[in-house]
Amino acid sequence: MSTGFNCKFFEHPAGQWFYILQDWDCPVGAFDWTTHATVRGPFLSREAARDDLNRYEANPGGYSVIAATETAKQPDAYAALAQRATPRRNGW
Repeated sequence: MSTGFNCKFFEHPAGQWFYILQDWDCPVGAFDWTTHATVRGPFLSREAARDDLNRYEANPGGYSVIAATETAKQPDAYAALAQRATPRRNGW
């Protein structure tokens, strides 16, 4: 069973992976769910980030992946998310 929450894996800068997962208390229909979300990272790979998500968080049921080539188009937005990240838990 999954929560149906929004989830994104993103790479910013190249070689550093994070995930952002919608919080349980996010208001229904929130304009920007990322303001009501937890960011974890950095990880050396998307697989390491995925393993952390699978081990410590409720299953969101799906996710999107945004590589560094895409995050470079909005560097300030992704840098702000990366700054909010709490440290990785399962290592590199």
